[in-house]
Amino acid sequence: MTALEALNDAALWQVAREMMSPEQQEQFFQLREQQQAGTIPDAGRVMLAQLHQDADRLMLRKAYAYVLLKWRGQRLPTLDAVEAQG
Repeated sequence: MTALEALNDAALWQVAREMMSPEQQEQFFQLREQQQAGTIPDAGRVMLAQLHQDADRLMLRKAYAYVLLKWRGQRLPTLDAVEAQG
């Protein structure tokens, strides 16, 4: 995370707007449905755990980027504006 501190504001805004790829999102939701239905294979469990970890890491990076931007005096978008991006 400390690597984010070295980024300029433009790069931090880019990090703050990062999203999982549509393919990763689709795979994540399909595997979660299989898990909830009790039909997920062992390999699917491993992939779901990895996707979950990747999503958590992405959210932490985004949150830290927003914290750094705020600390630097940048005006942050409202939650509605952030949700509209996705």
